[in-house]
Amino acid sequence: MKKRNAPEPIAPIEVCYLDLTKASAAITMLWPLLSVTEKEKALAYRFANDRNRFILGRGAIRRWVGQRLNIKAEDLRIVENEYGKPMVSPEMNFAKIDFNISHSGDLIALALGTDRPIGIDIEQIRPLEESDQLTQQSFDANEKQLYFSANRNTRSRLFLNTFSQKEACLKQIGVGLSLPMSQVHTACLAITRSRVTVDLAPLGKHVTLEIHPLALPTNYVGALATANSEISIRYVAPQFLIAG
Repeated sequence: MKKRNAPEPIAPIEVCYLDLTKASAAITMLWPLLSVTEKEKALAYRFANDRNRFILGRGAIRRWVGQRLNIKAEDLRIVENEYGKPMVSPEMNFAKIDFNISHSGDLIALALGTDRPIGIDIEQIRPLEESDQLTQQSFDANEKQLYFSANRNTRSRLFLNTFSQKEACLKQIGVGLSLPMSQVHTACLAITRSRVTVDLAPLGKHVTLEIHPLALPTNYVGALATANSEISIRYVAPQFLIAG
């Protein structure tokens, strides 16, 4: 009997965190790597912190993807889909790399994967006076029940926890906030590896995604969304992306 070859192991998704407060020199170094369009977008930000987050995240992802594709970071062509999700231009993406970026507070999260779309979202825990109202607008019936049954002191964290799952799923699909968050149905409010259903009613179908927990500082919550439950996450140090 012919022996079957073992299936190829699934490459891990890599995640890297950047601290805005420790990267002032890196921002200057990464600025020349951005395209003309990216520089215009950066300069359009009113506040310096917002501008620096964009430069740091986009510049670092250019270096990371460029290394993988053996392309100079400044020569890498990044395009956007119709909903604004950035991606490597297909004609140079022979390795089928997908990336995603999220930021909250002073933390920036970069995710890099191969052969599969990914979505990442992080949220800094903070008081949200409008979380009750946003829950009514963005959560489904089960999520609302869990949220409003929780102690009021924990509601902001619960809201941001669920929000990050929903946002990661929408980013994985590539539709952003063009799809109402109430159509993303999370399994629970806690971040555990879990299955999430996204109702793509306009397309006449449902999509089932997997939510993977992220290792984050205690004052953050976050989620990584993929279509595969068997992937692993590998965390990489940021030095190789922001060092001169």
